Amino acid sequence: MPHNQIIRPEMTNKSDDNHIVTEAKLVIDFGNTLTKVAIFQGNDIVEQLTKTPLDPDTLFLLKEKYSPSFAISASVIDIPEKLKKFLEENFKWISLQHNPCAGTQSLQDC
Repeated sequence: MPHNQIIRPEMTNKSDDNHIVTEAKLVIDFGNTLTKVAIFQGNDIVEQLTKTPLDPDTLFLLKEKYSPSFAISASVIDIPEKLKKFLEENFKWISLQHNPCAGTQSLQDC
């Protein structure tokens, strides 16, 4: 394991006494034209796809195949409510949005 790689216990699964397998992570980039999705295993991309529009069924299939519990999304558009709901209910989700105040009651909440 490289000395600069940080492994936290909640992000690893021990496969045997000699190997540590880093948990898969789902990464989504919601762009103006395309939505790009990748599954990372450690520093490696093990699957990637471009799908517009992205639907919960696609995310469900990726979750079934790789079992990620963490998701990160970056967005320059408003994420459709059905995808937000799926991400919130199925992952520990971090969302980086073009409008960090979306959904807040006032600018003081930002």
